[in-house]
Amino acid sequence: KKSNGKAPSRGNGKAQAKKVPRALIPEFVEPELATLDTEVPTGRNWLHEAKYDGYRIIARKAGDDVTLFSRSGLDWTVRFPAIAQALQTFPAEIALIDGEVAFVLPSGLTSFKSLQEHIDTPNPAIRYFVFDLLSLDGKDWRKKKLMERRAQLAKLMATRGVSPFLIYA
Repeated sequence: KKSNGKAPSRGNGKAQAKKVPRALIPEFVEPELATLDTEVPTGRNWLHEAKYDGYRIIARKAGDDVTLFSRSGLDWTVRFPAIAQALQTFPAEIALIDGEVAFVLPSGLTSFKSLQEHIDTPNPAIRYFVFDLLSLDGKDWRKKKLMERRAQLAKLMATRGVSPFLIYA
């Protein structure tokens, strides 16, 4: 056989997107919201989380497909393009993650006003602070203890190659 020096043609030249069986893709889950109280809980069995000044986002990764949901279930993927792209580096084929998208000022504080001014842009100051793993590789993790979910999320986030736009919180 003679060769013309070119690689053999394989379709349209685009890489095949990773497809995930529809039955394994988690549905949107409404996030648990904080409730206002006048006193700090006592005892050792409480976890405390930092409050970020941003938008609560449930992120779904299914193969190469990423969807960012607002807390009411609206598709906000186009609102945070850099975060959607960064989630491609999350080391799981299928995942549902709870977190907060925030704009980080040079001081390290978050600014809701700045986030609103830069929404729909890939501004490098926009980060996704992830704090809960709701589903992983087709399995619902919501019935597991929060400490177990957070430990698994921390392990995944520590993997080499995870985008710096994703921050374990």
